[in-house]
Amino acid sequence: MLYVLENAGYFSQIIVQPEDFRKLTHLIIPGVGFIRSITEEIDSISGIREEIINFCKLGNPVLGICLGMQLLGIESEEDSSAVCLDIFDFKTENLSKVIKTNSVPHIGWNQVNHNQNSKLFKGIPNKSDFYFSHSYAILSSKYSISTTNFEIDFISAVNSDNIYGVQFHPERSQKFGIKLLENFLSL
Repeated sequence: MLYVLENAGYFSQIIVQPEDFRKLTHLIIPGVGFIRSITEEIDSISGIREEIINFCKLGNPVLGICLGMQLLGIESEEDSSAVCLDIFDFKTENLSKVIKTNSVPHIGWNQVNHNQNSKLFKGIPNKSDFYFSHSYAILSSKYSISTTNFEIDFISAVNSDNIYGVQFHPERSQKFGIKLLENFLSL
């Protein structure tokens, strides 16, 4: 992620302490791994959880990617003991419970049917392909701004005010992924 942002001309840094939030204009919460591991890592540094939540409440642009989007919800079936950030009202569900024909995890390119008025998707044609790699997804939320079909429709992007989340990986999605990141960074 850092390479993609810096290659596009943006400065980026990894947050390692609460004071680092004072320098930020935007926050990207990346997502690869296991939900409990990421929540434990957040909680291992005193004050980081509170700073993430405060950053969101202050109206700063926030983008959760894949597991980072799932972290923004209230609960995940991946591990119910993981304490998510409770910013959105959705629950993350196990795709293997609802997918019967396709194999899970969902890995590869798939179309995103997005809200044409979303600032995040400005200049990106509807039904453009983005790269996915996940076994869990949000199936229902009033904050949905895009869906993707993988035997069923699941939510592939959410938005409420300054906070966005995408289930796909824009950093691996070539020109439309870079465009989406540029749109986010221009907010």
